[in-house]
Amino acid sequence: MKRLLLTITVVMALAAILLIAGCSKDDDNDSNSNNPTGSGSISNRMTAKVDGVDFSENAGASYFTPTNTLHIGGGGMGYPKIELVLPYDECAEGKSFSFGGVFTTQRSRAVCYTSISDDYHDHDEQNCGTVTLTLYNGSRAKGTFSVDLYKEDQYGNIDGQVSITEGTFDVEVIKGY
Repeated sequence: MKRLLLTITVVMALAAILLIAGCSKDDDNDSNSNNPTGSGSISNRMTAKVDGVDFSENAGASYFTPTNTLHIGGGGMGYPKIELVLPYDECAEGKSFSFGGVFTTQRSRAVCYTSISDDYHDHDEQNCGTVTLTLYNGSRAKGTFSVDLYKEDQYGNIDGQVSITEGTFDVEVIKGY
């Protein structure tokens, strides 16, 4: 039940982020007039290699009040889709977060959907990756990430793995619900 609730929450958050990212205010213009940092245009993109295959999609970020988390997601109408979830109150420029591991006290999570029925998550029993915020000011988030994610069968046994490497994102942060 807990996994179902987490999956539903992540899917809803990713849908909201992609909707926001898909409705960019400046689609027809190379310059970004809504640049909250003054240090270059925000690309609202996420790039990575998913099992060695290039991934480059629209992306967005949203702060969710009920869970006090920052959701950074990338993906289009197809698959894969990637979402990173970070503890909002700990976000700061230069801060790194770990994914997975029983001793991880941070509320950070990662998920990748490779199809409508295949979702891969960080694993509770081992450290499996990191994300680093290279720029963060509350209205813009930019960073790097890499993570190994796992699919579990109905009994909780690992039933597949996907490796995400060379991940980057540069997104405007929208205040969610």
